Amino acid sequence: MLLRSLALIGLAAASFSVAAQTAVDAFDRGWYNRSFVGSTTGPVFHNPDNTNYFTGLDFTAQNVGAGYRSFFAFDLSSFAGQTITSATLHLFNPIGSFFQFNPAANSGPFETLQIFDVTTSAATLLAGGGGEAAFDDLGTGVSFGTVNASLADNNSFIDIVLNADGLAAVNAAAGGSILFGGRLTSIDAGAGTQRLFAFSNPDMVAMSGTQLLLTATAPIPEPETYAMLLAGLALLGFQARRRNGRAKGRAA
Repeated sequence: MLLRSLALIGLAAASFSVAAQTAVDAFDRGWYNRSFVGSTTGPVFHNPDNTNYFTGLDFTAQNVGAGYRSFFAFDLSSFAGQTITSATLHLFNPIGSFFQFNPAANSGPFETLQIFDVTTSAATLLAGGGGEAAFDDLGTGVSFGTVNASLADNNSFIDIVLNADGLAAVNAAAGGSILFGGRLTSIDAGAGTQRLFAFSNPDMVAMSGTQLLLTATAPIPEPETYAMLLAGLALLGFQARRRNGRAKGRAA
C-alpha cells in the first residue's frame, strides 16, 4: 500500500492542469471625474472610498474631454509562471445604466466603450491623487479593446475581449497586478448625458460583478518533477514484479 501511494504521488506531481477559464474579481475600481464650466476646466476628483465605475458624460459636463473615466484593478499574483491565452473584461451594467439624453444626436443607438492601458502607479491612482494626468491616462494610450453597448445591455454583463496588446500586458503582469482604464469614445458633447455603469455603487454591484476572465495554461514541470515521475514509475514496476514473483511461487 505504501509503495502504491508513493507511486501515485510521483505521477500526480508530474501532471499539470489543462487550460481552463478562471474569473478574477477586481480588488478595486472607481472613476475619475473632470468637470467643465463653459470652456473652463474644472478640478479632477476621485473618492477612494467610492467603487462606483460610472463611465461617460453627465449633464454638468459640456465638453468631449469632460465627464467620468473608470478604472479596474486586478491581482494576478496567482498566475505567476503561467501563460495566459485569452482575457476578457466582464463588467456588470446595472439596470437603467445605459442612457443617452439625445440619441438622435449620436452616431447610433449605442455608446463605444474603449479600454486602455494605465501608466499611472497603482498607489497614486487608487488613492485619488492622480489629478489631471490620471484622468487623461484612463482614456488615452494603448487600446486594449472596444465594445458597443446599447439599451439592451442594461441589467447584464458587458464583455470586452482584450486584443493582442491587452493580452501581452496581462501576461507581463502575471505574478503582480494590472490596471485598466475605461472611456466612452463615442461621446457627442452636444448630446447631453451619455453613460454606462451608472448605479454601480458597492451596495448594488459586488466586486464579483467586475471580473477579468482568464484562460491560462500551467507551467511545464520542473526537472525534479520528472524525477518524481520516474521514481513513481519505478515503484509501480517494482510492485508489479513482486506480484508476478509471488504468483509464480504459488503456481510452482
